[in-house]
Amino acid sequence: MANFHEHQRKGAITGCLTGAGCYFFFHFKEKEKNPEKKFNVLELLGCTTLGGITGAVAGVLPDKLEPASNPNHRKFFHSAIFCFIVSWLTLKIVQKHEASLFVKVLALAGLTGCVTHIALDSKTPKSVPLIPKFD
Repeated sequence: MANFHEHQRKGAITGCLTGAGCYFFFHFKEKEKNPEKKFNVLELLGCTTLGGITGAVAGVLPDKLEPASNPNHRKFFHSAIFCFIVSWLTLKIVQKHEASLFVKVLALAGLTGCVTHIALDSKTPKSVPLIPKFD
């Protein structure tokens, strides 16, 4: 079963990969408009670092919002509905053309960190709810 450190570590890994992927995706998208745009290694490192930190925080967020005080603690913040809402909000942020690269990295790395948490928890015997119970 995934614990705090495993959620944090896997969230950081997916966040780093997301940050680097964002840099390359948006760099090449911008390069189509402006062929003079140069590769910037510091911007890549910044995106990767920001993605890792954001992913690590988002990777533990569901357990911070719903602490594991009992075996049935997984409710709204551990549900597929929560992932859907976070995905939708992330899409809205990323679609904003005026949003900076770092805002897009924050949004996407937060999404991957959160989804990584839910994916890890879905492999446990208690799994995660598709539709949360509200007690």
